[in-house]
Amino acid sequence: MNRIINLFTNDIIRKAIAVCCAFFLWHQVQGAISVDRQVKFDVTTLSQQGLGQNNFTLRVTPPDGWKLTNPSSGDTISIWFRGSNSELQNFTASQCSASIVVHFDADSTQDRIDFIVSPSELDWLRPGDAHYLLKDINRAQPLQKLTFERITENVHVLDYRDIAIVGETASTHIIDVAQARFINHSQVTLTGPKFAMDRLQLQLSYQGDGSLPSLLNPLRLATNTRQDVHPRLHLADEWEAAGIRMSPRQIDVSVPVRLRQSAKFVWLPSATDLQILQADDSVGEWQVRPWEPTQWIAELPNVSATDARATVINTQWINDHVVLLLPLSNLSSDSFSGTSLAVQATLIGFENTDDLLFYQQNMRIRAIEPDDAMVTVLRIEQ
Repeated sequence: MNRIINLFTNDIIRKAIAVCCAFFLWHQVQGAISVDRQVKFDVTTLSQQGLGQNNFTLRVTPPDGWKLTNPSSGDTISIWFRGSNSELQNFTASQCSASIVVHFDADSTQDRIDFIVSPSELDWLRPGDAHYLLKDINRAQPLQKLTFERITENVHVLDYRDIAIVGETASTHIIDVAQARFINHSQVTLTGPKFAMDRLQLQLSYQGDGSLPSLLNPLRLATNTRQDVHPRLHLADEWEAAGIRMSPRQIDVSVPVRLRQSAKFVWLPSATDLQILQADDSVGEWQVRPWEPTQWIAELPNVSATDARATVINTQWINDHVVLLLPLSNLSSDSFSGTSLAVQATLIGFENTDDLLFYQQNMRIRAIEPDDAMVTVLRIEQ
């Protein structure tokens, strides 16, 4: 036991010096060993951003009329360096940033350009250190391609369909977005990379499949809203993320909220308006008893009475688009004489398919007194 204690206590000064020398030599060796280190850089296209104040930044300056789309501003890229631990720590401690001003020739038919660049071609704030740490790296560098798209511009006249509604009014009220008013501007200028603008243009044609966001950020209704709303809307976040910008940046809108009132129109059809849909010969011949029609009503229960598609409903609209049918085709060979058939209303004469679908889905057409829609038919005995 004493031998073990003496091993640590005898000649303690020289032993301490030996330990310190060994640690110093180990530290020097570790600092001299070459290692590979991956460093992540934030991509920016902001020309006014001072690289010296933002470590780990890569600033890309696109050619005039072009926008960097991949990687986009705010993304991160990785670059590998090789050197000793001390060299790498010194390099990454401060001013570890780079920039590149991109130039290329593109003809008028090119809307997207891939620009190939290697890390050694970047303009480093500390070029001597950066090139030294890059020259011996054997790894495949991930930063090899910068994608640019041509910037295009489009003037868009604002439309109520540019507004998306999130939330619901009180059950007694309805928001009449079709009557929305744009207060300070009737049109906006949209600028952005070509392919994002093409997607936006599809949305602005109002012919998409509903998968694309509206132009403006959603109008979010407070619970049980009963009064007109006056939001200030900006470009939808999805379009901003795609690199599109809108001028002016904000739009003031006024959207009416009205007491729910069904749109409806009442009219008195003529007996001669009834059209007979004949039965198949196999069910025999039938005679239709005279029909004495009373008032009928066409109503849009879930559409405001001020909606443009409701205000057009009048006598002429009924004559052009509503046909009353008696479907003898519903009879069978077993139907008895004196059967009552219901008069049915069908819609015709729409040039626009969207209009037809709207009225088919939203309009109810019926006799005010249900019994007055029934017509008796008699079998003609052979």
